[in-house]
Amino acid sequence: LPLLWPEHGPWLLIAGVAVYFTCTNFTSPAWNSLITEFLDPNERGAYFAKRSRVVAITSLLMLCLAGALLSLFEKLNLLWIGFTIIFLTAGLGR
Repeated sequence: LPLLWPEHGPWLLIAGVAVYFTCTNFTSPAWNSLITEFLDPNERGAYFAKRSRVVAITSLLMLCLAGALLSLFEKLNLLWIGFTIIFLTAGLGR
């Protein structure tokens, strides 16, 4: 949206971020309820430790893969295709 209306760009960006985080915070009570229902209080720490480890390793691997993909497409002078693939993959994964 900020690119469509540059004169209002900063305000549209701030509004978009605010809407994003507002919508994200609506899911927190459901997530907390789900976790307390399915996980024993003694198992929560181990679960979140494993979950954090998987998220960190996956993030690092995807960052390296995205960098390699951009390097490849830069050599082919098709950098925009590399960015398109990365952002579409990130959007679908989200």
